Amino acid sequence: MADRQILDASAVLCLLDDEPGADRIAAVLDNASISSVSVALVAAELTRRGADPQEVAAVLRELHLTVLPFGFEQAVDAGTFGSRAREEGTDLEQWALAAVAMKLGATAFTANRHDLSTSSGAETAEVS
Repeated sequence: MADRQILDASAVLCLLDDEPGADRIAAVLDNASISSVSVALVAAELTRRGADPQEVAAVLRELHLTVLPFGFEQAVDAGTFGSRAREEGTDLEQWALAAVAMKLGATAFTANRHDLSTSSGAETAEVS
């Protein structure tokens, strides 16, 4: 496993909801980052559940994750992965996760049951 870990929204929600696999996320939290794309998805889900914007921000800040920008290079990489992975049932967030993980040589942590390594070459770890 790479020295650096990138969490997607499903991994963060797994941790917050104390679902199976939350212990694996908790174990890497001190060295973990998250893409700004995944932050937006976590925020959307917490809001959908009834949290107000201040609560959402507080919950995310308490995790002390490094938020990584999702810029032009990552967008192009994600689109390239997506063109190969669409049939595998992956979505934009997983493509973004793979793009950021590949750029940083990091392990991508997800609770989604799709192997990103097939289409992107990113090292992945399924948490549940």
